[in-house]
Amino acid sequence: MLWLMALYIVGGYFKKHGFPQLKKHNPFGLYYLLCVIVAWVGKLVSERFAVKYLGQAYFANAFIGYTSPFIFFSALFLFLYFAQCKIKGGVIKKAILLLGPASFGVYLIHVQPLVWDHIISNRFAPYSNFPGAKLVIYVLITAALIYISCSMIDLLRIQLFKLLRINKFSTSMENQISKVFKKIFK
Repeated sequence: MLWLMALYIVGGYFKKHGFPQLKKHNPFGLYYLLCVIVAWVGKLVSERFAVKYLGQAYFANAFIGYTSPFIFFSALFLFLYFAQCKIKGGVIKKAILLLGPASFGVYLIHVQPLVWDHIISNRFAPYSNFPGAKLVIYVLITAALIYISCSMIDLLRIQLFKLLRINKFSTSMENQISKVFKKIFK
């Protein structure tokens, strides 16, 4: 929960103050790759060290877990890298505008406990027996299918929210609650 609050604060900072003025060509892609390499090397070294001296791989996932600073900065640098990209019109821009709003929904749907526990968890364990090239192909196809199916679900949700005017209702409720709080806490 603490990590989620930290991410919320960083996002809130960017929303309130905007992005820092970026130079024309920042090496965010290089910073991203550096964070990824350090995270994986740290994981592998800590696993080898822990197994050799402690008999078990303690804390190896600390380098690559969701709450790892390396993963946080990897995500931040990747975000800043794409934020500075200028996408010209065309199919790619239309695809980004269509799928962008649904991407967070993809994450929320596929890690939702019912979906994870009953549909995804251990479903792909047989992939570990595949040879290298076949494994890569199957993982990429599976990831694409999960992304596409979850995107379709979230795009349907977005259209349903528009149809039911949920955003308008939510804004109205927020305004009403704000007025009540302003009266209470004058």
